[in-house]
Amino acid sequence: MVDGKSTFAMHLNAILKPASGAVYVNGIDTVNDELVLEIRKNVGMIFQNPDNQIITSIVKEEVSFGSKNLGLDEAEIDKAADEALEMVDLSEYKMRETNKLSGGQKQRLAISGVLAMKPKCIIFDEATSMLDKQGTNQVLNIMKKLNSENGITIIHITHNMEEVALADRVIVIDGRKSCIRRCSF
Repeated sequence: MVDGKSTFAMHLNAILKPASGAVYVNGIDTVNDELVLEIRKNVGMIFQNPDNQIITSIVKEEVSFGSKNLGLDEAEIDKAADEALEMVDLSEYKMRETNKLSGGQKQRLAISGVLAMKPKCIIFDEATSMLDKQGTNQVLNIMKKLNSENGITIIHITHNMEEVALADRVIVIDGRKSCIRRCSF
């Protein structure tokens, strides 16, 4: 189900286009179809259910898929895939079938596929909601590391108040009042 938060996130990645008004990502109007790949180089998305995001049958092929669509050369794609798998601690699984991974491993695979494209921002749309405690902690640790060590902006959409409390900044979207409020804890 798409709610206001998910809709907003999909506008930032140009999956959805605004019916009115405008959405700009790094100065690029998201309605410009010719620049969608440029927007997606800047903003990656991780969805709630990794099975909806994984499309190939082998882990390393999956990680390489997005980079191939960006037109990178094979050496760059291979290096980016290996680095991304290392960042999410999946290097030892690179030749494994994607359908043989656990839920947490699949979510980390989805993250590595986005990382290989080297975005400046990654949106995690309820990315921990289907995971057990261990998988959730792994994904939260990856988010923290990507932000603190790699300077990647993380937008984490969640209903979990324990996860919200980990954020540097919080924006509350309240559909009843149709507003966005900035909050701090």
